Amino acid sequence: MHKKEKTDAQRASVFTKIGKEISIAVREGGPDPVSNTRLRDLIQKAKANNVPNDNIERVIKKAAGGDGAQYEVVVYEGYGIGGVAVIVETTTDNRNRTAADIRHSFDKCGGNMGTTGCVSFMFADKGVIVVDGKTVADEDRFMEDVMECGAVDFTGDDGIFEVFTDPSELPAAIIKRLPVRFNYDNRYFKDTWEGLPTDGYTKWMERMIDDPRITVELGVDFFDESQPYNKTALKAAGVPVVYTGPVDRYFDYELGDLKWRTVDFKEVRYDEGDHFGCPVMNFSDADVPYTRAIEFKNFNPERHDSQNPNKTVVWEEYSRFAERGDEPYYPVNTDADKALYAQYEAKAKAEPNTVFGGRLGTYKYYDMHQVIDTALTAYEEQVAPLLKK
Repeated sequence: MHKKEKTDAQRASVFTKIGKEISIAVREGGPDPVSNTRLRDLIQKAKANNVPNDNIERVIKKAAGGDGAQYEVVVYEGYGIGGVAVIVETTTDNRNRTAADIRHSFDKCGGNMGTTGCVSFMFADKGVIVVDGKTVADEDRFMEDVMECGAVDFTGDDGIFEVFTDPSELPAAIIKRLPVRFNYDNRYFKDTWEGLPTDGYTKWMERMIDDPRITVELGVDFFDESQPYNKTALKAAGVPVVYTGPVDRYFDYELGDLKWRTVDFKEVRYDEGDHFGCPVMNFSDADVPYTRAIEFKNFNPERHDSQNPNKTVVWEEYSRFAERGDEPYYPVNTDADKALYAQYEAKAKAEPNTVFGGRLGTYKYYDMHQVIDTALTAYEEQVAPLLKK
């Protein structure tokens, strides 16, 4: 019984901590996990720690409605033994109580709590990435690459390179998307269930457009006024349009360019039945120019008997910043880009017959299940009403 009580107490402590984090995430980014990636990650964290769904939903509803405890992040400063500067970051719903607890901890350990600003001037928020020089083939190219990616400083000594970054330039939601695990689970996501269409996405799409009312034309530029279905002509005719291209391109970059990442693909064929042994292989090695490789046949082990046992196809993905004219894939989503997109979003709302969708049209990162959900929602709430006019 004693062991069970101890376990229950530990679980309650975890539930409480995650509940506080969820509450803060809802107040800062809203209650929708589709658009609030921090909330989505915390929900997954809660489920991984066996927090009941009812508890999760109750915390979200309370935070969204302004009910319950109002948590906030508060930073305290002080001095430890020997005058060592100390910064303590807390999450609290009662500043006075927490201040008293922190003060007691300082006193108990031979230090003392100071006033705001007494030591913070000695600190700076920095991201530090340490790279073993043995993995760097070309130091000059390496330095150019890290500076292009947003590093603020770069040092090298005794075969060790240190790259310094500004944490504010990289949204926490992006960092949280990177899976870190210490097992042999090679799945990218941690969901209990994952699946693919039985006969692939191509067949799925073919069935979706198999309707006499649907015409598909390839190689058509929406902005080329020499072809009939162009932006200017459709807008003048009042024809409803679903636009899933880059939102800044739609407005001819009037407010400036949003930053995007793109991917170049290279197909490689191997005279072997299985090259990687898994569907997706990610690479962080400095001497490997691509970031990810996809071995398609390993997505569908149930098709093993119908696959060529002596051949396999791999696509290598080379990631880089997109320029005008490239096909962008991912929004970069720095704070500056979010602010610029907010201006484009306001202009988009002023286009009554155009529905902006997808990663490019809404400047948001979506996983496949989120893309499907937002597409169905957009049809019900935006497209269908336009078709009834």
